[in-house]
Amino acid sequence: AGNLGSPYVVSLINGSLELPAYVVSYFVVGKFGRKHMTCLSLILTSACLALSYFEAVRVFFATAGKFFVSITFSVVYIYGSELFPTVVRNASMGMQSLCARIGGMVAPLVGLLVSISPALPLIVFAGVAILEAFFIMFLPETLNCPLPDSFEEG
Repeated sequence: AGNLGSPYVVSLINGSLELPAYVVSYFVVGKFGRKHMTCLSLILTSACLALSYFEAVRVFFATAGKFFVSITFSVVYIYGSELFPTVVRNASMGMQSLCARIGGMVAPLVGLLVSISPALPLIVFAGVAILEAFFIMFLPETLNCPLPDSFEEG
């Protein structure tokens, strides 16, 4: 909150980015697909994280990064539910939610790495986003595909 002053202003800005990101993802995901949209938004998030290290452009790239990670968040729920067959879809969404909660608990600890190097938390988060994009490239695209009902169809 250093450059913008109040943490309330920062929260207001971050919250106000959610709606435009969701609107953009609504219109774009049907055209480009879930897989490509998730990968692209993760790569753009990673680039914004890396560029936000530079103080002159920090606010711009931090805000842009928040926008792109919001797109990722909205698309990944659709994509995650479409990847698995009906017989395990609920269990898979539960496991995805569990992993997200664990990530949410670990994320604040990554911020402590700033005591080693100011760039280290940004490197860790950007690296994780790039790894996610890389591994998602091995998953199938689900756009315009029927949802699988069994393991044989999936």
